[in-house]
Amino acid sequence: MDDKIKVSVIIPVYNAEKFLGECLDSVLNQTLPDIEVICVNDGSTDNSLKLLQEYAGKDNRVIVLNEKNCGAGISRKKGLDITRGEYVAFVDADDILDKNYCELSYGNASHNHADMTFFRVKYFTTDKSRITYPGKFNLKTEIPDNTNYDNYTFTWNTIPSLVFNRFVNIWSRIYRRQFLLDNNFYFPEKLSFNDVPLHVESVLTANRISFVDEVLYSYRLDNPYSITEKSHTNRKIFDFFKIIEHEQHYLEDHGLDQILKNEFTQMKIDHLTYHLSTINKNETRIGDEFHSRVKQEFQSMNLTEKEFKLLPHQFAANYLAVMNSKFFEDYFNKQEHYNNCDVEYEFKKLEESKSTLFKVKNKLKSILK
Repeated sequence: MDDKIKVSVIIPVYNAEKFLGECLDSVLNQTLPDIEVICVNDGSTDNSLKLLQEYAGKDNRVIVLNEKNCGAGISRKKGLDITRGEYVAFVDADDILDKNYCELSYGNASHNHADMTFFRVKYFTTDKSRITYPGKFNLKTEIPDNTNYDNYTFTWNTIPSLVFNRFVNIWSRIYRRQFLLDNNFYFPEKLSFNDVPLHVESVLTANRISFVDEVLYSYRLDNPYSITEKSHTNRKIFDFFKIIEHEQHYLEDHGLDQILKNEFTQMKIDHLTYHLSTINKNETRIGDEFHSRVKQEFQSMNLTEKEFKLLPHQFAANYLAVMNSKFFEDYFNKQEHYNNCDVEYEFKKLEESKSTLFKVKNKLKSILK
């Protein structure tokens, strides 16, 4: 580790020339100058590499790695392998940092000897017509009032919802570099939603987590070239099932599958129905296939009545809409219906129908014998 470098900023870049300059300017204009900026060009076919090289020529803190396309996960890992800073930040190439991002997050993290330090974020659209401050990114609501954040740490046991239901990304915090290297976390190759494993596994492993009560990161909502946006218009959306399977195995291997069953269930319902809703309604073939896979996943949960009652109303309504719909378009009609229903009563009806069907199947089997 280079004692002069306090924060290493890693930016995976793929065809990001439209927003890349704005992102890099926000990183290089930090009030904390002791940083390095590692940009990993992931096989871009636009002018991203040329722009990166121009910035590197003007500021020796910028390091450019030019790689073949391997996905954001592996790009981040390649960047991490050459970092020299005490802490590491993962930044998307279309987002913007507050000028105090590094100074405030590093100051809190180093003072608390934290493995990771969260902060608040905001969402924005390019034309600034929409700026929101999502409450799910404000840990202040989970921490005791009058807390001195410069002298306060916690673990996932304090806030179990932190593992799955709130911050399933890697850009809403900075990490202690040695913590990442020591634990060799999973960076999926060429998978969308590749930040989920690192988020889940690092939160569950961290011994000291801290929080800065400031909005330090601005997340762009309307980049049509982003991996997240593209995953909703092609088959990359199915990658989420591979991510779920990986996390299921991770929880089982670490004896956490029952302890975090409710949180994991809610994450699956929330994210899978969200991704279902983002598929273009004209893409009925992909929509029907994804709907079928989601329904299979929900069926495999085998939710009990007690577990169902723990779901927020919207999650419960979405669950029922999937389970009681036959295809993609039908889901949206059912969703509107169950949003205005007594979901617990509807769940009982669903279970009764499943029980009746089971009895009928068994009776047919006995007759055929």
